[in-house]
Amino acid sequence: CLALTVNPVYNTYYTDSICYGEDYDKYGFTILQPAVGVIEESYVLQTLNGCDSTFYLTLTVNPVHDTLITAQICYGDSYDDNGFSFINPEIGVYYDTLSLNNIFGCDSIVSLQLTVNPVFDTLFVDEICQGDDYTLHGFEIIQPAAGSYYDTLYLTTVSGCDSLVYLDLTINPSFKAYFEGELCYGENYNEHGFNIIKPEVGVHYDSLNLATIHGCDSTLYLTLTVNPVYETWYNAEICYGEDYSGYGFEFINPSVGLHKDTLFYQTVNGCDSLICMKLRVWPKFNRQINATICNGEDYDEYGFHFVNPPVGVTHDTLFLHSVHGCDSVVRLVLNVLPVFDFGYSEITGHENVYVSTNLQTGRYKYIIDPITYCNNYRWEIIGTGDWVVEPQG
Repeated sequence: CLALTVNPVYNTYYTDSICYGEDYDKYGFTILQPAVGVIEESYVLQTLNGCDSTFYLTLTVNPVHDTLITAQICYGDSYDDNGFSFINPEIGVYYDTLSLNNIFGCDSIVSLQLTVNPVFDTLFVDEICQGDDYTLHGFEIIQPAAGSYYDTLYLTTVSGCDSLVYLDLTINPSFKAYFEGELCYGENYNEHGFNIIKPEVGVHYDSLNLATIHGCDSTLYLTLTVNPVYETWYNAEICYGEDYSGYGFEFINPSVGLHKDTLFYQTVNGCDSLICMKLRVWPKFNRQINATICNGEDYDEYGFHFVNPPVGVTHDTLFLHSVHGCDSVVRLVLNVLPVFDFGYSEITGHENVYVSTNLQTGRYKYIIDPITYCNNYRWEIIGTGDWVVEPQG
């Protein structure tokens, strides 16, 4: 008789899990820090009855999560996500860590890098000159009027945050100033930056391009009136013995000749004016004319008219006007000489003169007087006998 005992051969199966980073030491298995995943291992033992028994292990190594979360918010916002909570954090970068258990019961580390981006609130203070455009910091202002200008821009940064940009703009004036000036001829103009040396009479226009204390162009316009300084000349004539009064001048019984005088006045514009006078005093003529004619002749000169005046001295007076209108007195002394008949006497030569005459025989001399007898010499008997003409020195 056979009594047979068939002992069993054991095949034992184990299923287990651990977290990454842990060691496994169960059911006779020893696994040091296995990698994440499913690991299958087995080993063989003998039972008491000497039979082989096999142990099988299916080990799941679950991951331990180490997660980095990067997030950004804008200043003024709060962050409440992924288990983190930040209430109105300041601008900057924040780091935080959470230790959690995943569905497998393994510890997981969640790290947060939170960037709080600024919300810009920027004020720009600037200035330009009137007539210029402003195109800085995102603003575009075309030729604003002089004064103060305020504006705001609503922008978004690269981080998506609202930003406010304020502009306080001062528009400095570019001046256009108009000046009027007035002076007298011969003076210089030195006002408002202009320097004009002795301008001519009339109206002059000029301009200056300057810069203000703010560096803005300013244009100064000048209208300059140059008033004349009058120099007026008057010419007058009077006759000697008269007085002159005219144009402000007064001459009392001036002498014959040319007289000059000057008066200084001011015009309605306050400019000196000269009035000059040239006064010519013409003489009154008082002239005596001595004339000689022969008996039987007429006299017709200097305005006098005598027809066959008698022998002797005749006087006459004319009252005339000169070419300048002045009274003139012309007196005539007219000597009418007699005409003697010496016959047919003839005198020739200078020292020894032979004559033929119907005078009686005698001795004579001839005399030539300063006032001769007409066309003849006057003879004088100086003795008797043969006559000889003796010239007298």
